[in-house]
Amino acid sequence: MCYIDIYGFGFGNHLLGMSRGSVKDIYRQEMFGVRVKLEAENIFHGMGFHIGETVLKDGMMTYMHTHDFFELFLIEEGEVRHYINGGQSVMRKGDIYFVRPEDEHCFQRGNCKKAQFVNMAFSDTIFQKAEEMANLCFDTKRNADRMEIHLPPRMELAVQSKMAFLARDKTSLTLLTRQDLVISILLDCLLILHSQENYEESVPEWLQKACQRMRQNQNYLNGLETFIEIAGKSQEHLTRCMKKYYHVTPTEYINRIRLEQTTILLETTDDSILDIMLECGFNNVSHFNQLFKKNYGLTPSRYRALNHSVINPA
Repeated sequence: MCYIDIYGFGFGNHLLGMSRGSVKDIYRQEMFGVRVKLEAENIFHGMGFHIGETVLKDGMMTYMHTHDFFELFLIEEGEVRHYINGGQSVMRKGDIYFVRPEDEHCFQRGNCKKAQFVNMAFSDTIFQKAEEMANLCFDTKRNADRMEIHLPPRMELAVQSKMAFLARDKTSLTLLTRQDLVISILLDCLLILHSQENYEESVPEWLQKACQRMRQNQNYLNGLETFIEIAGKSQEHLTRCMKKYYHVTPTEYINRIRLEQTTILLETTDDSILDIMLECGFNNVSHFNQLFKKNYGLTPSRYRALNHSVINPA
């Protein structure tokens, strides 16, 4: 791992020390005392924020850590696995995530040669100023999976440019001007998150619940008929609504869930690809391979070769 900067002091020896552990090991760290608590007074040095960049080049991951401040990070290159509060997500270029005080999380390089992200930590005072300026009340108690957004290309470039300038320029701006730039970044992201939240709230409740229930093992294995039964709507109405709100057909949504499960099993088990395919609800090898490559850009065997050693070392 190539370490550039995370919070600006000596964490190369503290946060970046785990190598090739299993996903379960990540959440067992606290049992062995491998957990870091970061405090604003040791990081901000009176500035109210800190910004830096990190590059991950091998299978190592940061230790699970928590903090008493807000954090925002933007994926600039590659793919990052983000483990947070007992769950995990895969983040790619243009994805941004708000981490709240007391959230427990860590990072690992994903399916790529190099992953890079820019990280901005900031105080509650700065966060409140951004809220006031945007005339928004941001719910910090919301579910963690609603703290992630994907920036449109132009917005990504704008946010990335501001962050890069803050990370590299230490002298030409006054502290007040630099804090204003941090607030500007937050405003960009908060407004997008707010619009995303409004969009999600516009999805009919019955459809949200049906999609959530389809993520249960037996439901996605049973397929389209179960989806229609859970939704309580006709197939035509369900299809229209899925296309309108999620831009996929019901079958495409089911296959997406099944494919997500196959990647987990490819990474974390030694089961044959055929067994994994069947276990996740696919019954046609050619169709499965085609769908997998379309979604992940790799064949299942190549995906396993690149990812299996990271999770399950020999």
